[in-house]
Amino acid sequence: MNAREHLLAVRRTARFLTLGPDRGATDAWIVCHGYGQLAVDFIAPFQAVADAARLIVAPEGLSRFYTDGGGGKVGASWMTREFREPDIDDYIALLDAMAEALAGSLATVDAVTFLGFSQGAATACRWAARGRLQARRVVLWGALHPPDLREEDYAALRARGTRWDYVVGERDPFLPVEKMAAAAERARGRGLEVGTRTFPGEHRLESKTLRELAGE
Repeated sequence: MNAREHLLAVRRTARFLTLGPDRGATDAWIVCHGYGQLAVDFIAPFQAVADAARLIVAPEGLSRFYTDGGGGKVGASWMTREFREPDIDDYIALLDAMAEALAGSLATVDAVTFLGFSQGAATACRWAARGRLQARRVVLWGALHPPDLREEDYAALRARGTRWDYVVGERDPFLPVEKMAAAAERARGRGLEVGTRTFPGEHRLESKTLRELAGE
């Protein structure tokens, strides 16, 4: 006898952190952490670009776990290959709900940037295409766009005029610069506005590059 799978929607409590003004911001960055990170740690480097006019928002994935397998440090994940489509739908719903909760803070914002680091890059891409909040640009740091983006996702990004910026460290062990450049060309071939940027580092955020992105 085969087991039957059943789906059940339940209420979850999500958390996010902010830096910057609760009201009056003209710029906003929504930044998605990588695999095994927590929002409270991930948001710290963005002190380099937070100011009186820029709001930084760091949501946290719903799946937390002990990163060493037996206790100690805790991290979070946006999804895995198991039960992936419902998990994607859930985190897009989470991010939409977060944006709605921040409506007052975003009311005066002229432009919104989604920044995704490592695993968070796929999260930022999917939300930019399928979510309710429109991003002026999506920064993919240390990762490429997910291969499962649909034609309607690309059409939505083109219609929204969303710019993509790839950022990678010159010594990133997970993403060679050449692979990033090839992905950028493919994205341009789909009609997207695409920029690329490198820095002399590895798989991590870097303050100087964050400030350069903030200055654009």
